Amino acid sequence: MSMETLEFTHIILSGCCIPAALYLGWLLTETRYSLAAKRRLFDRKPFSCRPCLTFHFGWILSGLAALVIDDLPFFVSGAIASFFVWIVLEIENRSKIKK
Repeated sequence: MSMETLEFTHIILSGCCIPAALYLGWLLTETRYSLAAKRRLFDRKPFSCRPCLTFHFGWILSGLAALVIDDLPFFVSGAIASFFVWIVLEIENRSKIKK
């Protein structure tokens, strides 16, 4: 692959992994598709916790994308970004509980 194609692929994948993780985390914890509501097996963390599930989807999707493009630094940056997203969602979740 040329360098321009590789850069374009990085931009597209990095723009998809975290938003997809955020969407899946929301969808599977806070809607009628909630895993915890469907089965008792999933009524525990990380399946019932939006920040936790989003974090796990984030690093898994980043890992899969890194495998596809064969780039370990992409996985590391995706895992770090997933951790920061987890921190933000955890703070948001705690502020909801206090109100």
